[in-house]
Amino acid sequence: MVDGTKVNLQEQGRSLGSSEQRWALASKDVGRPFSPVGFWVNRGWRSIRHEMSRRSNYNRLRVLFSDAGSGIEENVLSAQMDQQRCIRHGQRDFSFLLYADRVKARPKNICMNCLIKICFSIFRRLTWKCLNWRTNR
Repeated sequence: MVDGTKVNLQEQGRSLGSSEQRWALASKDVGRPFSPVGFWVNRGWRSIRHEMSRRSNYNRLRVLFSDAGSGIEENVLSAQMDQQRCIRHGQRDFSFLLYADRVKARPKNICMNCLIKICFSIFRRLTWKCLNWRTNR
């Protein structure tokens, strides 16, 4: 799981401008907790990928959870991985796409409510499968 966000840097109360903070988490198996792999400031995804490869068995990673931000897919996604778009980012982007297509407020709200119900239904089923998988081992 990788993501990034803009941060404002400071040193002793004075601004050093803004930069990109990025982070990565990984889990050893289905149903296991995620642990930090690293946190970086002002580093590109390619450099981060090389560092993650040194810190972990990168070839064992099977799913990349991300918001599909710029540079992630090209530099972090490997051939053996599937990509899973973050549900929260998907919901946010869907709302913007409806706005860009000039969908009026009422139909837009109906579409968003349907999307939220679908996402939570999928999330509930996946959580149930993971919990059952853990208890049946």
